Amino acid sequence: MSVRKVVLMVIGDTGTGKSSFGNLYLGRPAFKESDSPAPVTLESTSASSVVDGITRTVIDTEGLSDGQNSTAEQVQKLALFLRGWNEGVNAIGVCLNGQHDRFSQSVKDIIRFAYNAFGTKEALGHIFIVFTNCFAFLPNKPNCTVKTTEYQQYVQNFLKEISGAPQVPEIPIFFVDTQDADGYETKQSMIQIHGFALERQPMDSRGFKAVPIHDKIDEQFQVGVFVDYEYEGDTRYKKLIDRKRQKITPYNGDDIRYSNWDIIKSYREAFGTRSRRTETRQRSQEKKNVTHHSAHSIFGSSSNDHTHWEIVKSTWTEARDIITDFDGRVTESDWRIVPGTNKDQIIDSGRNGGWSQGWVHSDNIKA
Repeated sequence: MSVRKVVLMVIGDTGTGKSSFGNLYLGRPAFKESDSPAPVTLESTSASSVVDGITRTVIDTEGLSDGQNSTAEQVQKLALFLRGWNEGVNAIGVCLNGQHDRFSQSVKDIIRFAYNAFGTKEALGHIFIVFTNCFAFLPNKPNCTVKTTEYQQYVQNFLKEISGAPQVPEIPIFFVDTQDADGYETKQSMIQIHGFALERQPMDSRGFKAVPIHDKIDEQFQVGVFVDYEYEGDTRYKKLIDRKRQKITPYNGDDIRYSNWDIIKSYREAFGTRSRRTETRQRSQEKKNVTHHSAHSIFGSSSNDHTHWEIVKSTWTEARDIITDFDGRVTESDWRIVPGTNKDQIIDSGRNGGWSQGWVHSDNIKA
């Protein structure tokens, strides 16, 4: 009966407990451990144990930000090691210190490295996060609920960004503490991690790329980006934002990528006012009203035909609205009579013999 094999590779910064986690998974002190901030694992190495008929192998890697060696040198050594590794890698464990909550640039760099180095989207389904130092540091026990929801979402969104994949598999998050190896939470997490690795076919590591951990990142800024108009009374405002994003130039020659825009400032600026004014003018009209009177006899028209007349002067006020819109366009309403301004006055009257005609003189306008 052949012995089944499973291989875990653990990566992370110096001091996150990679070696201790590897020993916990193997069930024996295969790797040297230390509480010192100085790196203990100085080059990538592997160790194995047979547990319940399954050969468990852990690849313990050098801390990728240990401050002792250059990152490029560390990556080259890891690449040489994995290119000569013929058994594949079932799962990639990213070790993080459970006492820290920030999804920092360092964490992003480690995750990016884990994905880019294998150079295939297949790697997305083999990555898991393991927080160490979780339970023996009471009362500083991390909020596991927050880390398995918010932190997991950060990781998945970041993997979408760097891979260009519209969807990525759910990235599992586990919590362990090598100082509390017999604790219930640690035991349960180790069982789940082992199950996660067993369910995955090993990835071929012989094409492992010596990609730098740090892509070239340039910040881009845009100032005064128009969003929308906003109106308040007779003033129109432009809603504007200042924003920034990252231009990511991969060192492996892949296409340049951009992060999402982040708003760094929101504000508004007045952009046009609206005005309305009323223009008035005085109007007057003179009108001659006539009334004809006729006297008839059996002999025809009478010399008594006459006209009663009166001259009436009418005055009133007219008004119109002149509106200037936000863009400076001017419109005028029709003239209208202002209610209550009509006045009629008889300025002359009389009687004429015979018939006379009425008349109207109007449009004596005074602004």
